[in-house]
Amino acid sequence: CYTFFYDRFNKADKDGNYEYSLNQIDQFLKNINKAILVVIEVATHSDAFTLFETLNNRGVPLSAIDLIKNNLLAELDKQRADKTQTEQEKGIEKDFERWKKMLNFLSSDYKNRERFIRQYYNAFKVLDSVYVEKVPKATKSTIIKIYDKLITYDPIAFFDDIYATAKIYSENLLFDEMEDLDDTVRKKLKDLSNINGVDGHMLLMFVNKYFEISTDDKKLLINFLCKYFVRRSVTDFPPTRDLTKVFMDLIEKLYSNQVYNLQLIKDYLQEDTRCSTKDKFEASLNGKIYDDNVNATRYILSKIEESSFTKENSQDFWNRNKKGKFTWTIEHVFPQGKNIKSHWVDMIADGNIDKAKQIQEDKVHRLGNLTLTGYNSNLSDKPLDIKQNKKDGNGNYIGFKNGLKLNEKLATIEKWKEADIDNRTEELVEKALVIFKLPLDK
Repeated sequence: CYTFFYDRFNKADKDGNYEYSLNQIDQFLKNINKAILVVIEVATHSDAFTLFETLNNRGVPLSAIDLIKNNLLAELDKQRADKTQTEQEKGIEKDFERWKKMLNFLSSDYKNRERFIRQYYNAFKVLDSVYVEKVPKATKSTIIKIYDKLITYDPIAFFDDIYATAKIYSENLLFDEMEDLDDTVRKKLKDLSNINGVDGHMLLMFVNKYFEISTDDKKLLINFLCKYFVRRSVTDFPPTRDLTKVFMDLIEKLYSNQVYNLQLIKDYLQEDTRCSTKDKFEASLNGKIYDDNVNATRYILSKIEESSFTKENSQDFWNRNKKGKFTWTIEHVFPQGKNIKSHWVDMIADGNIDKAKQIQEDKVHRLGNLTLTGYNSNLSDKPLDIKQNKKDGNGNYIGFKNGLKLNEKLATIEKWKEADIDNRTEELVEKALVIFKLPLDK
């Protein structure tokens, strides 16, 4: 600080005129002398975090990960108490670089990093070296307390373990960057990410670290998890708040078993207290699925389309543009906008606006009225024939004649009525039940 202000106050132009006058410098010094430094001491890092969050609510908050890092580096430095100052400084620098490398395993997204910090404890608390008494689960409010304890147990062993685990966890998050990863495993990991199976990452982290499983076993496990999370997302059962506990209990069973067992995983997750029945899944698929869960709807539509893929016509429905938005989006055949255009009132309700509004209320968000398009804004609430025959500037079809199997009937149908929505919903639901069939389904 001294050097900064010294240089600033001595700054002058080529003629020797100083930027700040002596009076300005004197006023600055008076302001400095008015400042009061308040020191508040607390007993634990957990208390420090709480205090900082309270006092710093107008500034950039110090994250839990920052506090854990600071505490860890301090404890590691204590281990070098008998070293020279130079050796201590080199040690701190080495530990800090290693910490940064560990965070890089977890991507630059803070949410991924913070989730790993929680899932590390939740997955491995079955081990004595990770368990913290009276803390059943890591949450945002308990992670500081947990890591304060873990670091004091044995900071060197703790750092080695969490570093190695982060490398394993990164495979589930950064599958596109893993050069040696099996392509099928990579694709299934992407599916798990697309269906928001984040608690599945916790299970995979534990399985990959604690057991030695083959690539084929890994494919089978991830494939099952994808189907499980589709059903969970569509039916909202078990509820999101219970998911972490479900997978923590599953990990405890696997640990007690001491041998990897996929059937144990399937049997546990398919119990009626943890998984919806086929009937409930089917009922949700037949409902206003877009209104209930847009992401799951998008996933289901993409998987139905992918089931008809060949090497020549494959598409990546999860590709994003430069702005980070999906290239492919969900299109409503009968538009969802409140201001229903007259051409749609005429087609779907024979000119009866009240009936058109009722059909829109009941059917617009059902699976049969939805498809995928890369040109949603170009189709919008246009008439059916325009949605079918729309082309881009190069003469390529961008409407329902875009070649997707999903749009095969939409591309040629002359009218779009309430019965057509019902019929197409029934067809797509039947396909979804086959694609996402679980062993419990009879």
